[in-house]
Amino acid sequence: MVVQYKGATRYICNSLRQQYRVPVCQYIPADAIDEYVVNAFLEALSVVELDAYHKAVKTQQQSQETVERAHSQQIQRLQYQVALAERQFNRVDPDNRLGAAELEPRWETLYAN
Repeated sequence: MVVQYKGATRYICNSLRQQYRVPVCQYIPADAIDEYVVNAFLEALSVVELDAYHKAVKTQQQSQETVERAHSQQIQRLQYQVALAERQFNRVDPDNRLGAAELEPRWETLYAN
């Protein structure tokens, strides 16, 4: 079958005509077939598009969860460092100004962040 565009578009069986020079044995209007094929293609494509969209959304959610988990862990580490610096600062003998002088800037830096 080949497509004939003269006049109305149609599919014709041209094999016998080319081989034996006989009239076209069969033809089918192309508009209805083309519409059906296009609709079937778009329907199949929409399923694929939806599947790809769902996969992309799932991947994006997983990435965001990973970032949030990393942020949470970073906050926990920083809270631990603050608590450690506070404990170290509180253990220093107030009479030992050298130790306190070293720990105080660390303490202030941790609280400033």
